[in-house]
Amino acid sequence: MKTSIKDTLKLLTKRSSIASALPSFRRVNVREFATKSIRMQDNFEEGPGGSPYHLYAFVSTLFNDSIILDVGSQYGNSALALSYNESNHVISYEIDPWYSNETYHSKTRRDIERSNITWKDFDFRDDNDIDFNKVKIIVIDIDPHGMKVAGKEEELRMIEHVLKKGWSGVIILDDIYKGCQMQDFWNELSIPGWTKIDVSELGHSSGTGILFPS
Repeated sequence: MKTSIKDTLKLLTKRSSIASALPSFRRVNVREFATKSIRMQDNFEEGPGGSPYHLYAFVSTLFNDSIILDVGSQYGNSALALSYNESNHVISYEIDPWYSNETYHSKTRRDIERSNITWKDFDFRDDNDIDFNKVKIIVIDIDPHGMKVAGKEEELRMIEHVLKKGWSGVIILDDIYKGCQMQDFWNELSIPGWTKIDVSELGHSSGTGILFPS
């Protein structure tokens, strides 16, 4: 990863950095996505520090012609924000069939019209078609947060899955302060050779963290 991208990511830890050091962050406008969203459209009206979508959109501009993985799409708003840079392609995964069940929802995320998003209804770890050489960003926002399976958080299992492939890029973890389990996971998370930063001031009110190679 380019040093310039790493330096930009580090600027995201404090809101005070944005005005003078990162004017490109302020120029991002995600309000247009409110008309494309199928639910909770007002989240696109919230500024940084309330909703994470402004941050997601900005990070998407740091890479071009790349693949972004959105793990835990639910209603599709994160994928929408990540699709901000139209040169990239977002692959969004949701394993809970409830979110795709038209019996319960008048619209599902598949009704979102966005040419650079692909929706998939299974675990991304089972997707053999991913070209990890092109993947630059992975967003992990699964529910429940910080849940342990056989003594290990599912988020950590997902991170370990991509690291075993030799992958490196930007990992964004949402809701890092949502519940004691997730807080403990974030506080204890340490990956040798990787930098961990808290970008909650410009991300989600429930906490947003970023990991990237040092």
